[in-house]
Amino acid sequence: MPLSTEHKARTREQIVSGAAGLMRRHGPSGIGVAQVMKQAGLTHGGFYAHFASKDELVAAAFEAAVVESGHNLTDGLEDLEPAEQLRHYVGRYLSRAHRDNPGEGCPLTALGSELSRGGPGARQGFEHGMRKLMEGFAKVLPAASTATNNDGSNALDDDDRVLNLMSTMVGGLMMSRAVEDQTFSDHILRTTRRAVLDAAGVQQ
Repeated sequence: MPLSTEHKARTREQIVSGAAGLMRRHGPSGIGVAQVMKQAGLTHGGFYAHFASKDELVAAAFEAAVVESGHNLTDGLEDLEPAEQLRHYVGRYLSRAHRDNPGEGCPLTALGSELSRGGPGARQGFEHGMRKLMEGFAKVLPAASTATNNDGSNALDDDDRVLNLMSTMVGGLMMSRAVEDQTFSDHILRTTRRAVLDAAGVQQ
């Protein structure tokens, strides 16, 4: 008897969730089809009923990991004032806890360089994930009209502001993880937090 559409969707979600966990811990190369399917309680042959290739699974798993990370960043901020939402979001992203636990945080910084060397499906997954994270960040970013440049001119439009500030945060987090000196790493996090909030026109 053919599986129902709902059952197939749940099974696919289960596979993606398991693959996302493996990806967080071991990177894209750590996702083995046989391992993922065994973890989901399914046979290896059933994989191709849900995905055309491992590359497609990697893309879906990365996107799922980004969505989960985004939820963690915005959880509990709904009732705060816009500026306070941004302070909390930036504080969570550019925190010691996030820096020290790459396997549990934003996969853009932990896995982005690996996916950029992957196939088209992996890069597409990276792009979709990045856009989703930007969408979540945009929701906590005060309107452009509240932020101006130093000369009093209008700041970047919304899309450019989101991309600019998100790139700053991702880069700052990556740099804080790359250096050996803990004090310097903390300094990078603090400096990047200040830079993002200043650029967004939010007082610290």
